[in-house]
Amino acid sequence: MSERAAGEEKLGGLHSIVSDTLIEQLEGTPILNEDGDEIGRHVDPRIIASAITFLNNNKIVANPFLSEKMSEIEAALKKRATKFRVLDAEKAAKRAADAL
Repeated sequence: MSERAAGEEKLGGLHSIVSDTLIEQLEGTPILNEDGDEIGRHVDPRIIASAITFLNNNKIVANPFLSEKMSEIEAALKKRATKFRVLDAEKAAKRAADAL
């Protein structure tokens, strides 16, 4: 085996370890309520940034129209944007009063 092939094999192994680690970290750590029930997951924003950089460096792109998972992510982002949109003060006060 040539020295170059051995080096490429090591780099391929490292690439695999990095990608596996990023996937594991992107699953996040559980956020528990006072009863111990999982109510969400936390992912360190630095892990997300690292994953994006990893994908960009490997020239990995996704087309939301061709990928079901990307479409789900896009829908979730739109829903979140709608759920947490900024309300003017009058609407916010009315919603707060209605909630009581």
